Amino acid sequence: MDFKNGTITVNKENINVDSIPWVPHHIFEGVYMKDLITGEKTEGKISCHIVKIEKGFEIKNHIHQESHELHEVLYGDGYSIVNNIQIKYHSGAISLIEKGINHSVKAEKETIFMLAKFFPALK
Repeated sequence: MDFKNGTITVNKENINVDSIPWVPHHIFEGVYMKDLITGEKTEGKISCHIVKIEKGFEIKNHIHQESHELHEVLYGDGYSIVNNIQIKYHSGAISLIEKGINHSVKAEKETIFMLAKFFPALK
């Protein structure tokens, strides 16, 4: 997915999304993140990240004890399991995962690109 025309505006600062590097996830292989908005810019209230899960890879079951997480799928095909319920992930799918709830995401037929927003901020 191409983000070269994407921009983020935070506190009158414009940032080109393409200039933000993809960072490999520190635990899950085949998963990469771009930190679009961090808690540093929002007094810890929200963070927003683009998450890339390569086809055939997954973010395995985990919990965020302190944050709600909102997924907005931009592109791809797969599913999430939230509290033992499978949710189809495709372009336009949106899912809210409440804090303290087990969840995972798998890119099944295509690489998934999604926005992951955390309330309060993850980073």
